[in-house]
Amino acid sequence: MSREERKRNPSTWWAIPLGLFMGAGWLSLAAYFVYSYIQPRE
Repeated sequence: MSREERKRNPSTWWAIPLGLFMGAGWLSLAAYFVYSYIQPRE
């Protein structure tokens, strides 16, 4: 059991930063659209 858990551990520890990176990317993308939408129209 412990050996299988060790094999599963890597997939979990790299999935967390990957999820955070994806979340930050989506947040920045949404912020960019909102910023361009709020920008004063010339």
